[in-house]
Amino acid sequence: PATNVAEDSFVDKAKEKTVPSGRRYMRHIPQPIMDSVQKIRPHVEVQPGDSDFRIKLGAKFPDFDWSATKQGINRFHHLLDRLKGDLTVMICWPRNFDPVATTELMGCLKFLPDLRQRRVSMIGMSCDGVESLGQWVKYAMSLSDSDEDSGFTMIADRNLNIAATLGLLPSDTAGHDTCPARGLFVIGKDKTLRLSMQYPTTTGLNFAEILRVLDSLILTKDFKLATPANWQQRQRLILDPKVSKTDASKFDNLAIQSLPSGKEYLRWVDCPKLKWFEEEVSPASPLDVEEWEPLSPAGKGQQEIRGKEPVEDKDAWCLSCGCGP
Repeated sequence: PATNVAEDSFVDKAKEKTVPSGRRYMRHIPQPIMDSVQKIRPHVEVQPGDSDFRIKLGAKFPDFDWSATKQGINRFHHLLDRLKGDLTVMICWPRNFDPVATTELMGCLKFLPDLRQRRVSMIGMSCDGVESLGQWVKYAMSLSDSDEDSGFTMIADRNLNIAATLGLLPSDTAGHDTCPARGLFVIGKDKTLRLSMQYPTTTGLNFAEILRVLDSLILTKDFKLATPANWQQRQRLILDPKVSKTDASKFDNLAIQSLPSGKEYLRWVDCPKLKWFEEEVSPASPLDVEEWEPLSPAGKGQQEIRGKEPVEDKDAWCLSCGCGP
């Protein structure tokens, strides 16, 4: 968003996207000519998180306490159940109105029909205040020409408790930069971490890659199949070495690749047919809007409460979709 004197020459070439607020944070420039030897931008040393949770495949994802404005105390795992996704994608952003994060939020809104076809839910989180989060989502909808009824669960984490619980930031976050609180998690139906990606704030997510790995997770969920390097949708897959010859013969177009060792562990088969490989993406259906709020630290450990209106907590806001009643 900011430019210094050395970068002023870029400003004249910038093409701005107009946002409802009139803020000038969405500026695009042509790709500059890179030096043959480009210096790597140094990163500020980040204090490691002290959460019990570690970003490790197969680890149980934390079950946060939440306060729903209309439904009392709730739990993060309960939210996952209500979303009813076979998988859930959770994206964490360090702040609202960050230009790279804004393009990612726009991408998420366009991404939703593809996720619905795969029975995948989405949750977003930003380490910022609730008031500006609502504005940020509306601006992203405007820029991406998204329907006002479309959306996904967005949570504000101004007090940074969630980021600390996920191990993205240390628990003593006062005065710390929130840039490290940036990541993508894929959570399984069993509440375990199936995949994670962590990009720096200067590198935007690749949604084609996210779809690719989601399709890989879906196709390989029973561990009989695996996707090779550079695999793309519809391409042939590899059979797990533990699959017997009898079971291997049941797959379409089984081919065993010759190897110098003579071992038959590289076996190729056709990709199973998935309906979203063949069909057009259906238009997004209208979704309900609902508010969600995380509990303050003092509220941890409370049991689920129904029918009581909790005290308004301005640290969270949620544009929720697919949660149901």
